[in-house]
Amino acid sequence: MNTKVKNMSLIVAIAASVYSFNAFAGDSKVYNGSMCQPLHGSQAEKFYTSATAGISNEPFSNTNTQGRWVSCPIVRDIINNTNGVKVWVNVDRHGFTSSALNCIVTSSNSSNTSSVASQTKSQTQTGRKWLNFDLNASKSYGTFALSCYLPARSTVKSYVVSEK
Repeated sequence: MNTKVKNMSLIVAIAASVYSFNAFAGDSKVYNGSMCQPLHGSQAEKFYTSATAGISNEPFSNTNTQGRWVSCPIVRDIINNTNGVKVWVNVDRHGFTSSALNCIVTSSNSSNTSSVASQTKSQTQTGRKWLNFDLNASKSYGTFALSCYLPARSTVKSYVVSEK
């Protein structure tokens, strides 16, 4: 009898720990900005990436004034989610030009042919800031996308994605 109680307690403890772990596993993911890629592959040499700095648009150039787009991957693991996504993007806008740093988060259908929801946020002040997005709609098996326009010497440091 004592062995049965111990075994049942062990099974309940394992089930509880697996359940609580799964509650966090699909909720949020943190990405380094270095995972972002130039939207145009021919511009790859214009960006600097590192595990600590993220991705920057020519951070060491004193002559570049051109802004460039990057695309940042979002892995979706709650495939039946129709409630949307929250995204926080840690950006650092350098004051080298007057151009705004812009990021766009989009939720699309499963064939990636139409947008379900989209938000754009801008950073016009110099310095580091978190841009917060809250999309309230998504399609089962659809995709999420993050793209940012980086003015000269500006950076995507990291981003956090939380499926609803």
